[in-house]
Amino acid sequence: MDAPAHTPFAQTATTRNRDHRVTFVTGAGAGIGRASALAFAARGDAVAVADIDVEAAAETVRQIELAGGIGRPLRCDVSVEADVRAAVEATVDSFGGLDYALNNAGFGGPPRKLVDWRREDFDRILAVNVTGTWLCLKHELRYMQEQGGVIVNMASMFGMVGFADLVPYTATKHAVIGLTRGAALEHAAAGVRVNAIAPGTIDTPSARAFGNTPEEREAADAVQLANLPIGRMGRPDEVADVATWLCSDASSFVTGSVITVDGGWTSR
Repeated sequence: MDAPAHTPFAQTATTRNRDHRVTFVTGAGAGIGRASALAFAARGDAVAVADIDVEAAAETVRQIELAGGIGRPLRCDVSVEADVRAAVEATVDSFGGLDYALNNAGFGGPPRKLVDWRREDFDRILAVNVTGTWLCLKHELRYMQEQGGVIVNMASMFGMVGFADLVPYTATKHAVIGLTRGAALEHAAAGVRVNAIAPGTIDTPSARAFGNTPEEREAADAVQLANLPIGRMGRPDEVADVATWLCSDASSFVTGSVITVDGGWTSR
């Protein structure tokens, strides 16, 4: 089946003999990851839906299939290299190749002062956000460096600026941007583009998880909204639209870039 005529796609050597272009998405069991997996499937891609929660991944695939798309759920803890290798290999084995990847899986933790963080909690954030992104790049690029392709890493508006009380998360998202730019330079000549998206406050379960009571969560939401020039939270599909654009010929001269999707937050 050909991709819809109105949507541009990057052509790679291995897509010429396949019915579908293939996209691998991590953290695809909810939020931005699920919205992105659905968007890639809606445009005609076969989508490998990876998440540490395989039941959540299966639900995303169920929604893809209800809409007439093709998906496969995969359990993957991105901080474990064997998991990442197996998930990427399963994607290639299932669908015949790998054209696009969205490295979306991430972990934040609650706001607290730097001196109050425990070493094990800080190590977990590093393992998921930095080591996990590196491992995904490593194993995706093993395929793409021979055929071309596009990779998008999920950074954050906190990767663009400093932010108090979320120092570990902020540091890791700065690192994701560094990984993105370095990988883009290393692999541009091989026809691989690597970019990052820096979302702001997006209306997902994790964004609304601050606070232990409804009153505390409502207060946290009010603080977030007060700092958004556009006056509302973003939607997961608005980030997914940027991801699919980056994974298309419409962005064919874009690599090593970071695109903010933050309602103007970092422009203040």
